[in-house]
Amino acid sequence: DVSFGQTGSVSVDPSDGSAWVPNLNRDETIKFDGTGEEAVRVGGLRYGISAIDPRDGSLWIALPNERILVKLDSDGNELFRTSAEDYVGISAAAAMMVNPNDGTLWVANRLASQDPNSNSITRFNAD
Repeated sequence: DVSFGQTGSVSVDPSDGSAWVPNLNRDETIKFDGTGEEAVRVGGLRYGISAIDPRDGSLWIALPNERILVKLDSDGNELFRTSAEDYVGISAAAAMMVNPNDGTLWVANRLASQDPNSNSITRFNAD
């Protein structure tokens, strides 16, 4: 067991059992190896919805409050970051999954609107 701050999600890499967990109290995301030991700590990433690409262990994080999408490699190095202007198609990420065959990222958006037709699905290419 590992005890720390507040969290809201866990993303597990099926290839090695490692897990990425956001620490909301410290504005960071932590990777634990398959035995539960801390492996990587990345600051500046507030809580978001995340998904692991099982092909390479990279992590996608949607940060709706900042209106950005970030991709980290399995060592926590930033590979990709959108700007707020490029954050098209994600308004309130509710769930994300990566297609294990081609790395396509799928994001389910859930808006606070009372209109049930205001929700959407957005697809991002792996590149």
